[in-house]
Amino acid sequence: MSLRTLKNGIGVTIREAESKDAEKMIAFYNRVGGESDFLSFGEGEFLRPVSEYEVFLASVKQEQNSLIVVAEKEEEIISIASITSSQNPRNKHVGTLGIVVEKSYSGLGLGRQLMIELIE
Repeated sequence: MSLRTLKNGIGVTIREAESKDAEKMIAFYNRVGGESDFLSFGEGEFLRPVSEYEVFLASVKQEQNSLIVVAEKEEEIISIASITSSQNPRNKHVGTLGIVVEKSYSGLGLGRQLMIELIE
């Protein structure tokens, strides 16, 4: 877990996602889905069951070359960033990077802070 300060002086917590975050993460994706045309889903279209997403988060946590982190302000998720990679030994160097930032926190350097966290 790390505390980061955004360009406007607001402090946020960045930490690895856990299974218990599944419901909040699904709600976050459904809320911000309508804020951008760059996501693969729209508002209310992230339709994964909580139990299924809990299992997904637990499995990613066990992978050596994958990571999902959440950024929180006062325990509310404001951003999610991930690198998920193949577990096939021949393709472990191939991965997918995603960063989703709530529109009201866009332009404050949060995406950069999340990228730094993923790299570290």
